[in-house]
Amino acid sequence: YDLLGTLQSNIYALLNTANFSISTKNKFTTIGCDTYGYLQIFENNSFAFATGCVSSCMNMSYVPDDGSCSGIGCCQTSIPKRVSHIEINAHSFYNHKNVSDFNPCGYAFVVEEAEFNFSTTYFHNFTEDMVPLVLDWGIWDNETCDEAKRNLTSYACGDHSDCYKAEIGHGYLCKCSKGYKGNAYLADGCKG
Repeated sequence: YDLLGTLQSNIYALLNTANFSISTKNKFTTIGCDTYGYLQIFENNSFAFATGCVSSCMNMSYVPDDGSCSGIGCCQTSIPKRVSHIEINAHSFYNHKNVSDFNPCGYAFVVEEAEFNFSTTYFHNFTEDMVPLVLDWGIWDNETCDEAKRNLTSYACGDHSDCYKAEIGHGYLCKCSKGYKGNAYLADGCKG
């Protein structure tokens, strides 16, 4: 998915993951000074709520270059659970007029938290057009494991596997039982 909302003028990008949810292992991230980014979250094609963050600084001396997104030059906010349709917005308060000598652009995107390290070089040279993203999923035929186990012809977990409630709140997942490894969705996929 191309998730970057790059600020040349005020801009937005849409992300709709259909049957998947955007994992809470991701962070909504905004890079820049004189920049704010926000997410608009939609449910059933209607606006539900918004969240975001602000990054404002007047010179580079305030911006840490230690890989952390501390809120100065780069800010992050959590992704709510069970979100699958979002609009990403990046904006500038003053069109980068007061910071154009060191930060002419702003960016807003959703990225896997563990895979993102901030750098001040992003102010001048953020060349990424795609970033890593984690999606949650589950087998939605049944709401719970107990319901799923009642119909063994559609039950997706193989031998030597256990059923777990999906993290997204709908459906279930299969994992190999303790002492077994492999593909828990194949009939004989978990090997001891």
